Amino acid sequence: MAYNQRTLVVVAYDIPQDRRRGRIAKTLLGFGARIQGSVYELWLTKREIERCWDQVTALAAKGDMIRFYLLCDSCVGRTRTIGMELPEEEVSFIV
Repeated sequence: MAYNQRTLVVVAYDIPQDRRRGRIAKTLLGFGARIQGSVYELWLTKREIERCWDQVTALAAKGDMIRFYLLCDSCVGRTRTIGMELPEEEVSFIV
């Protein structure tokens, strides 16, 4: 993966504690879009993937399950959806 190339990362979690789950959800929303309760789609560069992973794992505790699925271009092209529109990639400006 090129340094600035974006990769689709699907994140899913099962976190039993409400407060910690809320903190992790807020962190993930800072990187992408919620698709369903505990499932997110993030379009990230390699650096952003590592930063997101570091932030999420710093919040996680024993008994939490968090998975990051990195999809290659070929896999993204074979993704099928029914029942909702795909989230649009957000453009962020840092001032």
